[in-house]
Amino acid sequence: MITNCPSCNGTSLKKVKYTWWGGIVGPAIINVTKCEECGETFNGNSGKSNTPAIVIFFIVAIGIGVLLGVLSTS
Repeated sequence: MITNCPSCNGTSLKKVKYTWWGGIVGPAIINVTKCEECGETFNGNSGKSNTPAIVIFFIVAIGIGVLLGVLSTS
């Protein structure tokens, strides 16, 4: 677990519980953490950007939605 912000080296970190892109599930899966000093969000385990994981989450969620839509019309 990261203890300092990778952007500003701040120590006031908070686990994000809800996001517009993932509701409550996405941030829990990706471990989104926010620095309360600079506002940067990052992966709380690795300190890296969440962008690649968010894109994958979106693609999987849209794929599941499309699949469910196709199956429900069959």
